[in-house]
Amino acid sequence: MSQGSQIDSSHELPAGVARQQRRQLLVSLGVGGAGALLSTTALASKERPAARQGSPFGVVPDQFSGSDTERVQAAYDYVLENGLTTVYLDRVYDLTGGSVYLSSDDWAPVVIFVGGGLTKRDDGFMFDRRTANLATDAPKFQGVRFRGSEDATAVISNGSRMIRQNFSQQCDFRHVAAIHSDSYTQSVRFLNTEMYESAGTFILAPRHYDLSCHENRFEANSHRLIEAVTDEPGQWALSVARFTNNCIEGYTRVAPIRLSSASSLLFQGNYCEHNNTTLEFIRTDGIQQVSGKIEVNSFYESRSEVDIDLGQLNCSNLEISHNTSNAAKGRHLTRQRGGGAAQVSSNFMYSGGNEGPF
Repeated sequence: MSQGSQIDSSHELPAGVARQQRRQLLVSLGVGGAGALLSTTALASKERPAARQGSPFGVVPDQFSGSDTERVQAAYDYVLENGLTTVYLDRVYDLTGGSVYLSSDDWAPVVIFVGGGLTKRDDGFMFDRRTANLATDAPKFQGVRFRGSEDATAVISNGSRMIRQNFSQQCDFRHVAAIHSDSYTQSVRFLNTEMYESAGTFILAPRHYDLSCHENRFEANSHRLIEAVTDEPGQWALSVARFTNNCIEGYTRVAPIRLSSASSLLFQGNYCEHNNTTLEFIRTDGIQQVSGKIEVNSFYESRSEVDIDLGQLNCSNLEISHNTSNAAKGRHLTRQRGGGAAQVSSNFMYSGGNEGPF
């Protein structure tokens, strides 16, 4: 273990944080119970403590020495090396000037980061890998607060080197992007999270496979929520994607969702307010088709002439139904300028002088 990873035996408990409080938070997040934290003695012995049945352990970065980045790296390495599962962030750790590097092994076990926060005030990735083996899973994050700077582009994960991402249980994002990739992502999950003003496009890759965004609040942004645009022949930009029960609000300068094609798209039960068009489809040299369902959504006070811009794509296998919009007179739920027409039915405009089905 490197010098920056040596255990700080004088720091058995982080200042101002009681052991019982830490245990209660882990229990509330569903990742631990009594005995959920490693003791300094257990760490110093480099032996895995006898785990209680069903109670995973959490290693605290402050039980190691070095900079914040070195402490988080040491905690991750220790968990991985000892067959544990959880790094417990008991405070906000500053990763400015560095990155935490994940295992280079094929199919390394997933490590869960719980609670606390991570901040990075410069450009670059919070989590990266030294090799581009996409098979390795990225960490899972539960209840972590991510913070960046308005003057930099801090990105949580280098999606070009790790394709799987999981953020859940009230993860909170401010002035950071989640994933940037020049290749593709796969099996990405955002479940019950909140994001306000990202640093650049929040989820960015030419291609996404198996994407789920469920019960999140994405709000007040001048950058896109997700962009998937590819000109590769025969390749879908978005394949098997589910956006369900989200609040997508305040994207006043750009459309939050911009796609060049989509297969098995489900956009359902979302509340979309004050956006500059919510879904925008553009034509490239790649696949020029959209299939799926856009249904039971509410579009409120759009800042543009249309809520869903289908562009010139073939949308003959796309159903758009049972949505509501209060768009003012002269504005529309959908617009299509070519390609196979979408199946548009049973939508309702409830104000603005055009009340009735459309």
